[in-house]
Amino acid sequence: MPLPRLQLFELEDLTWFPATIRALATDYLRFMETRFDLHRPIVPLLRQALDDTGATDIVDLCSGGGGPLEALSEALNAKGRPVRITLTDRYPNLRAFRSLAAQHPAIGYVAEPVDATDVPREMKGFRTMFNAFHHFPPEAAAAVLQSAVTAGQP
Repeated sequence: MPLPRLQLFELEDLTWFPATIRALATDYLRFMETRFDLHRPIVPLLRQALDDTGATDIVDLCSGGGGPLEALSEALNAKGRPVRITLTDRYPNLRAFRSLAAQHPAIGYVAEPVDATDVPREMKGFRTMFNAFHHFPPEAAAAVLQSAVTAGQP
């Protein structure tokens, strides 16, 4: 018997939640992702997808504290597939974004909030999302995917 899907919430998703604590939460997630190399299984899949689509840029949605993007960039670069990465978020962790961008010239960011269900059309690149899709109820999850389709972005 399948379990029903429950759409719960996380406090850091709420507009009134203190930005400092939200940043700590996303920084912790980034630490765990990089400490345990959680990006490793996606590297060959993402490389193949980038090759198949010809994409040279990644637009990461719901980037939080930057998640695995630094390690992912380094792994792709080591495999001969350098990419430019743009970090975005509904609640941008600007301290983390600025730090990553300062250390890695291939990583940039958008300082203004970006709604993953309605990404601005001028943001071109292969769209990724790590550890965030569960935040979206089914209708919003479909809107995230439809936004990419409408923009013609992989």
